[in-house]
Amino acid sequence: MCVRKYQPKKREIEAMEWTGKNFDELKEFLPSKDLDYNFLGRPVIKTLEGNMPVNEGDFIIKGIRGDYFPCKPEVFHQNYEQAH
Repeated sequence: MCVRKYQPKKREIEAMEWTGKNFDELKEFLPSKDLDYNFLGRPVIKTLEGNMPVNEGDFIIKGIRGDYFPCKPEVFHQNYEQAH
């Protein structure tokens, strides 16, 4: 077996930060079929792996297959920077 190193292909993504107050922006970004709310009124994204809650400060990423998922800010900033 030959082990090799790989790195992600450079690609641009669409994402938004959930501030806890930007419900209108969230509704505009995510299709209604992918968005739900828990009993506390916090957003939950219906992902390919199941329902995932979104916490304040999380980024919501639109994947390359048109799917959406939350991402912790520290992970997001390690992997992405704003396109110019």
